[in-house]
Amino acid sequence: MKKERTYSNIFWILPQVVVSLGAICLGTLMAYDAFGFDFYFQWDKLDEYVLNFHEDAIFLIPFGLCIKGYGLYILWGLSIRWCNVVLNDNGFTFVKPLRAQRKTIPWNDIRGFSTSQMCQYRDISGTDALWCSDSIVIYESGGEVIEVIDIHNFRFSIVEKTLRKQKVTYLGFEPHEESFFGIRRYKFLNE
Repeated sequence: MKKERTYSNIFWILPQVVVSLGAICLGTLMAYDAFGFDFYFQWDKLDEYVLNFHEDAIFLIPFGLCIKGYGLYILWGLSIRWCNVVLNDNGFTFVKPLRAQRKTIPWNDIRGFSTSQMCQYRDISGTDALWCSDSIVIYESGGEVIEVIDIHNFRFSIVEKTLRKQKVTYLGFEPHEESFFGIRRYKFLNE
């Protein structure tokens, strides 16, 4: 079997990283501005900064922290979901760049895989989503789950073709279900 791999979709990932880092910086600057901090903060002048607190800018602190939290949430979600794949004779290798994580799973250690869709920004009813992307969920014998998402990868289709070619068990389609903070629940995890 020749080595196959997916490539990161930088047109989707790069804007998310830029927006999240921009939100983190903007939120930090807004909170600093409420106290009148400058870029050359000096600890010996802390009393002066506290005395220069702008009462009219009190809303900047919670608003800045919310913007910073939103940026961290985007970055955290991307670090969980962004995964590149290398497929060869040794098995299935996945790489999570933002977590500096790389792991190879031999073909006989893969219990099975399912197809799914990852949907984001659902309404309250849970039926309509802003966007959905196909995904493949791979279940390892040891209980670990890896999800490969189409929108994060160019050449996504080779993953399912190679899994079928290697005769990995197809478990079926599973709907996308999230719990608190966007952590996904997997249908075939405990079967």
